[in-house]
Amino acid sequence: MKTNNYPLISIITCTFNSEKYLKKALESVQNQTYKNIEHIINDSYSTDKTLEII
Repeated sequence: MKTNNYPLISIITCTFNSEKYLKKALESVQNQTYKNIEHIINDSYSTDKTLEII
């Protein structure tokens, strides 16, 4: 798929202590068939392993 022919889609993921669900959420974004995307991840000072997963 040529990405320059399709509009850029931004996916924004906000997290806070999300280690339990984050890996699955990131895999879901990576597995999208539409490839002209940017993924912005915002962490709000997590104290668990969220940053390690990102």
